[in-house]
Amino acid sequence: MQNINFDKLQPYSGDNKKSFEELCYQIVYEEYKDDIVNGAILTSVDDSGGGDGVEFYLTYKNGVVYGWQAKYFCRLNEGGRKEQIKKSLQTTYEKHPTLKKWFLCSKCNFTPDEKKWFDDDLAISTKNGNTVLPANHNVGLIHWGESELLTYLKVYSNIHNFFFSEKLLAQEWFENRYKIDIAQTQIKAKYVSKIHIQTDIDNTICKIIGGIRLIEVLEKTMNQHQVVMYAEEYKQSFFKLFSEDVNKEYKNIQTFFRKFLQDKENIIEIAISKLDEIKEIILIKDEQKLKSKIKEVGEYIKFLKDFYKKYDDLSESDLCEPQKHNRIEKEDS
Repeated sequence: MQNINFDKLQPYSGDNKKSFEELCYQIVYEEYKDDIVNGAILTSVDDSGGGDGVEFYLTYKNGVVYGWQAKYFCRLNEGGRKEQIKKSLQTTYEKHPTLKKWFLCSKCNFTPDEKKWFDDDLAISTKNGNTVLPANHNVGLIHWGESELLTYLKVYSNIHNFFFSEKLLAQEWFENRYKIDIAQTQIKAKYVSKIHIQTDIDNTICKIIGGIRLIEVLEKTMNQHQVVMYAEEYKQSFFKLFSEDVNKEYKNIQTFFRKFLQDKENIIEIAISKLDEIKEIILIKDEQKLKSKIKEVGEYIKFLKDFYKKYDDLSESDLCEPQKHNRIEKEDS
């Protein structure tokens, strides 16, 4: 393996970008396996909406966090890419204030100018009116480009084979292999489902095979992210917006947001309902219906992201300027 062509990555969920993110995750999992065995927790997140700043992060027992952001692109001066990186780093630090290392993974090595910007200018540049990182930060910024990724793939050849080989294993192989292995006398004698502790490996198998165990993984993930709680909080805030009056100086803001949020009381509950429909389809194992429903949910998630972006832009607009000092006072209190 003398070179690597990231454009030949096998698509993951139909997406080369997602495949690149998973490639980086698998490298990190192998590289930090000893730390994970000793109690560090590697957490993968869906950051497609920009809510966490990283694709995955490693949390040590002492609270220290390492974060990884994967960008499936090369040159940084194109398409607002530097702004994307600034936002990702700023968001990561806001969400994980104990961040000690932040890795940017991209499919090309940096040019000298890009390296200088990343090493010297990124942290002190501004985004959303604030510096990307505070002056007293203690975060190490590290770039993994083509050379670093190639080095890891030479060490972990199985990862290279999985992501770049055209001969990938089909779902039927996993199902049959799982049934054969779990039926072996040594495993069957020791495996008791009621006292078995779920691991990341169990969850990965469940995602591949499906069925009731996959539903349990989905429900656990929803509980961890407190989806139902946030849906209820949204509904209460929605009701408060339409039922309570505000001071005269903020009346135009309230009027505008009432119009903007009209007929959007149940948008999060609708998303939860769609997820419940997916769980029902998983049980009956109707692959075509599941693909159709997942596509429908994907389109609805896009709608939610667009809605959130419009709401976020409005919150930072001149319209809300009179109310901004209230938010600052609440954050400082």
